[in-house]
Amino acid sequence: MKKSKLYTRTGDKGETSLVGGQRVSKASARINLYGNLDELNSYIGLSLCYIQEVRLKNTFKRIQDNIFVLGSNFASLKEDRENYNLPKLKEDELIHLEEEIDYFDTIVDPLKYFILPGGGVAASHIHICRTKTREVERQAVDLGDVERIDLEYLNRLSDYFFIVARFLNKIENIKDVAWVPNK
Repeated sequence: MKKSKLYTRTGDKGETSLVGGQRVSKASARINLYGNLDELNSYIGLSLCYIQEVRLKNTFKRIQDNIFVLGSNFASLKEDRENYNLPKLKEDELIHLEEEIDYFDTIVDPLKYFILPGGGVAASHIHICRTKTREVERQAVDLGDVERIDLEYLNRLSDYFFIVARFLNKIENIKDVAWVPNK
C-alpha cells in the first residue's frame, strides 16, 4: 500500500477545493466557516482534558462526530451534497442535545440574572466552545447555503455548552458570577 503524502501543494497559491472539486479562495466565507468549525472541534477536544464525567465525555464525542458531518456539508455546494451522498445530521442529534440541556437544567440553580463567562478551568473552556459555536452559527446564517437542521443544531449546541459550563461550576462548588451593570 502506498502511503499518501500529507501535503499536496495544491493550496500553495491561496486556493483549496470543495467537495466536488470546485476551486475557491482560502479567504472565502465558506472556507472561513468550516475553518472555524474545525477550531471549535479542537476547543472541544481541549475541553475534554478537564472533564471527568462519563456522560459529558460521551456527548462531547458525539458532538465532535457531528461537527465532522457539518464540516463535510459546509465544504460542499448544495448540489454536491446529494451527488456525493454526504452524511447529514439527523433529527435525533438535535433531540439528544435538547434532552441533555433539560437534564442539566434540573441540576443547576435557576438563572435569575446574566452571568459572566468563567468560573473553573473546565467551565471557562466550555464558555469558549459556546462563543465559538455562536460565531460558527452566525457565519452559517451569513453563508445561507446550509440545511435548516444544521442551523438548529448549532443554535442548540451553544445552549448546551452554556448549561454544561454552569453544571461544571456547580459540581466544583463555584458560584456563577452575576453581571452587575455599572449605573
